Amino acid sequence: MKLLARFSSILVCLTFLNCDNDDSFSSNNIDERVILPEIAIIGDDLTTGGNFNLVEWTASYEDMTTKDLQETIGFEFGFLQSTMGTEFAFALDFPSTSYVFYDIVTGGMRSVTDFFNPENATNNFYTVNTGQSLLTYYLDATSSCCDIYVHNFNQISGASSESYLGNADVAPVQFNVFASGDKSFAIGVDTFTGVRKLFVTSAIDGERLGVIDVSEYGGFMYNDVRDEMYLFSFNEDVLTHVVLDLSIFITSELSSFPLGLSISEGYNEAQFSQNEMVFKEFDGITSSIYTYDTNTIETYDSTDLINRIFEETGRGINIVNTSIDVNTSTYVVMGTYTEDNITHGMVVLMSLDKDVLLTLDTGNVRPQQVIFLRD
Repeated sequence: MKLLARFSSILVCLTFLNCDNDDSFSSNNIDERVILPEIAIIGDDLTTGGNFNLVEWTASYEDMTTKDLQETIGFEFGFLQSTMGTEFAFALDFPSTSYVFYDIVTGGMRSVTDFFNPENATNNFYTVNTGQSLLTYYLDATSSCCDIYVHNFNQISGASSESYLGNADVAPVQFNVFASGDKSFAIGVDTFTGVRKLFVTSAIDGERLGVIDVSEYGGFMYNDVRDEMYLFSFNEDVLTHVVLDLSIFITSELSSFPLGLSISEGYNEAQFSQNEMVFKEFDGITSSIYTYDTNTIETYDSTDLINRIFEETGRGINIVNTSIDVNTSTYVVMGTYTEDNITHGMVVLMSLDKDVLLTLDTGNVRPQQVIFLRD
């Protein structure tokens, strides 16, 4: 999911209510017109423990509906592997050879099965959903060691193709293989030379686009808007990086972001617009934002968010996840609160200055992920 794509938003003229612990729909900005993103959330049931509960609201946020997607779609086992725009991709087995897709806006469903069955594949394979294609990285069973191929299944045409990636160890694949935009990436160690390499393939047809030595770098982040990858070096306490231009596979001079950017070893997921980068803090929950034209980072602290929400709503939230919609300058906080010994789900929409704009009670659904809807 790319939350910073051109999502539509809704102009909500609210008849504001005083913040009250009994209100499932409330705000503290009296008589003010605010632009809020249109959202849905997915989470788990606090009562039954069931996963994949979808919560949606009407345009005015006054009415809420909850849908058990596992029951709606009709599968017993599966996990949410990815979200592309408003479409969920549920993998029904692991390693994945069957998928079911559900579109939040239309309610449409489709399934893809038996898309991967090459003759020489081992059981060691991993599939990523790129939107248009399903790319499966697998070991060739006939090779002496570690010949990796990419099997491409085009979800639009149904056609399949194969391409050779290289001789490398990419384990663990779930951390070293990832897709974003129109590209797919694999980080692996060449089994002959011991050199760490970044393999880049097309997310559309699986064709290998290039390979580069990344043995000097430990952290990776891909900007799908600018089509560039940041390769980070951890030198003592100083975080530096080079920019890899993926159109020509040339790196820039050494550079650095302002203090405050949280980068870990391996692939770091972020969301991008033309002028912003939204990234997670080290806790993996709190979102912060970097602005390119001002070269500044605005960091957010979970304790500060909890205190601000308590001051304005009277509810002590246990934060589960956060997100930022830059199109409407909205900070979304998801979590739970307890009242009369009963735990409820809660979504709070805030300004980037941390003013509470709207609180939404999600009942017995603990929100895990927000989806920004578009027309």
